Amino acid sequence: NAATREVLRRVDELVDKHDVLVVCGVNNGRDTEVPALLSSAYNAIAVGQDMGQNSGGYTRVEGAGRCKPDIIAPHGKTSFSTPIVTAVVARLLQAADATGHTNASRAEVLKAVLLAGASKPEGWAQVEGHPLDSFMGAGTVRIDRSYGILDAGEVEPGRVNQRAGWRFSSIELGD
Repeated sequence: NAATREVLRRVDELVDKHDVLVVCGVNNGRDTEVPALLSSAYNAIAVGQDMGQNSGGYTRVEGAGRCKPDIIAPHGKTSFSTPIVTAVVARLLQAADATGHTNASRAEVLKAVLLAGASKPEGWAQVEGHPLDSFMGAGTVRIDRSYGILDAGEVEPGRVNQRAGWRFSSIELGD
């Protein structure tokens, strides 16, 4: 649907150009499809519930094949899990602003830190060629682990003597 693709492009542009964070829930029920609007946006943070009883799998519009949800949180229904992730993102954004690191509060950094800090629940398994579980994404949100990654600051690529950290940079075509 052309209108759906246009909305998703605008959401992604909003995140990319204006550094907005978009947190949204996927559908409840494993037999449901990943919602086309918002949850399928490349730059959105799509949330499922901690038992994996939510829509999952791959997006079907505007860059089909991205695994969603991105992350899960407790409380049984995605409408309860999504505000938990939103609160964690808000707290990480507040912490990022306080660190003084130039890129810490960028939407891309916060999403990466959030996903990197997730814990893998029982039954979590990625599909070959995809880094996320089809129904549990990166795993269960963990503010403590994500905060530790964020607080460690920006590190140079290739440093393995540091347990945590992040990096924001652009790559050029051919890198």
